[in-house]
Amino acid sequence: MVETSTTGNRRAENLRRTSAERRIRLEGELGAPLSNAQLRGRPGKGELSISVLRLAKNGSPKDKLDYVTREVYRGKSASQARREVRFSNAKFKEAIKGDKTFLKAKGRYTVAVQERFRFIDRDGRSLENVPIVGESRKQFFAYRDALRDAQEGQTAAIRAAGEKRLKAFAKVKLYDAEGKRLHPSTDLKVIRKAEKSMDRDRRARFAEKFYERDAA
Repeated sequence: MVETSTTGNRRAENLRRTSAERRIRLEGELGAPLSNAQLRGRPGKGELSISVLRLAKNGSPKDKLDYVTREVYRGKSASQARREVRFSNAKFKEAIKGDKTFLKAKGRYTVAVQERFRFIDRDGRSLENVPIVGESRKQFFAYRDALRDAQEGQTAAIRAAGEKRLKAFAKVKLYDAEGKRLHPSTDLKVIRKAEKSMDRDRRARFAEKFYERDAA
């Protein structure tokens, strides 16, 4: 049987990921043994991904809360999610004070989506109905403010400052409520081109409002 280039590349990547050198480096960094499944990026049942282990060891309280928020939204218990990233119950309760997205009933937390966002991504695609929670939700409002200043600022100075803030979001990690990475466009040319390609109704929705309140 002839091995295809795709199969060969996949095998080479698996060998690279499970190499002794990489295992030693990552286990030293994380202070925990890793299975081959974790090294391949597909942790087995009861295992955590390398990114979660890294978050548990070195993540900021803000990033840990963001993880807990997304996991609770997806149905995991808050206590389990907290344990996974070593986020104490005291710090968790302090962090969610006044946060109306966290609801508690019968001793269990749930996370409610308050808005579903629309935006243009870095590839020029216009996306709608995207649920976002936690820190990413806060960052999306900051992204919206930067974009608004860049496009509609009353002076050249405001527009320039807005565009600078907008470009900075290229380095900000944003996720939807399911944990999928989001890449909103930080390039005004890409955004303008996408807006021009929309039909009238879609363009009006994007121009009128950055998000819709969730009906649930």
